[in-house]
Amino acid sequence: MVGGRVIEIAKVAEGKWRIWCVNGSDECAVFVEPDDAVGMPELGEEIWWQCGKVYFDGDQKQLRKIANSHDPRSA
Repeated sequence: MVGGRVIEIAKVAEGKWRIWCVNGSDECAVFVEPDDAVGMPELGEEIWWQCGKVYFDGDQKQLRKIANSHDPRSA
């Protein structure tokens, strides 16, 4: 899974936010580094990620992805 519709955004540590998304019956989360100039995606918005970046707002905005995507339900 490399993207989906955002269902949760949560700060997990200083400089680290989790974006949880769903695509069909699959759920996945990514950690991102916040950027005040860019902002964050909205709940319900489609996102996708590749090569260390998370894209949103019709690919007009991007955030730095931290580590690998993962199933947040297993944590």
